[in-house]
Amino acid sequence: MCALAAIAQFDVIATCTGVDPVVVTPPVAATPTAVPTLDVAGLGLLGLLSAGVGALALRRRNRSAR
Repeated sequence: MCALAAIAQFDVIATCTGVDPVVVTPPVAATPTAVPTLDVAGLGLLGLLSAGVGALALRRRNRSAR
């Protein structure tokens, strides 16, 4: 029978009968990679582009309905 104890630093110590304590440490997290994003101007241009595509779609739909 083993007893497990967790320490505040997330180290886990398992103590078994007749065996020295075993300390298991979690792996170190890798450095985060940069994710490319749009700035304010890019978001504005994307909004204008999507509005233009939507306007063209509505215009085509109205023409075909006649």
